[in-house]
Amino acid sequence: PYINTSATGDVVLTHAELTNPDDDPNNVAYVMVGGEKVYYSSVRTALSQAPNGSTIVLLRDSSYTGHGTFTSKSLTLDGNGFTLTTSGGYAFDVCGAAGNTFTVKNLTVNSARFMYNEFSTVYIENCTINDSYGLVFSIALPDGVDANINIKDTTINLNTTNNEPFARTGNNVS
Repeated sequence: PYINTSATGDVVLTHAELTNPDDDPNNVAYVMVGGEKVYYSSVRTALSQAPNGSTIVLLRDSSYTGHGTFTSKSLTLDGNGFTLTTSGGYAFDVCGAAGNTFTVKNLTVNSARFMYNEFSTVYIENCTINDSYGLVFSIALPDGVDANINIKDTTINLNTTNNEPFARTGNNVS
């Protein structure tokens, strides 16, 4: 069966009438769990509910308001060539723990603030980031704690009068 998870996390009826739930416009992303695709109606919900080690795959352009927060787990977000537009918070609020990783790839992100990262290692690959405030990567790290940011094949477009387009970048940026 196909499972659709609503923005509140409640399980919605399966979509048996669809030959391919990827085509349901209410499904914006999925995660493979136990060999089954679990569908989400919001990237924000997928970030918070996807199991540790999951890859979230976008099915279409999407948007949300508020922080895209997840805590103490490693995730990959494969944008699959689509665009994510966010407002009213960080597109990605990575409240991790030492040893966690977050990978964003194949995605265009339009946001006011791209990312807040605590402790995790972040990989940004093959993305376009359109940011109107500045890339806020790593803030409030205790001494001796790394939050590594690795950027590859990515275009960053800042539209900002902020004098700090990279507010504290942690200990390593490559």
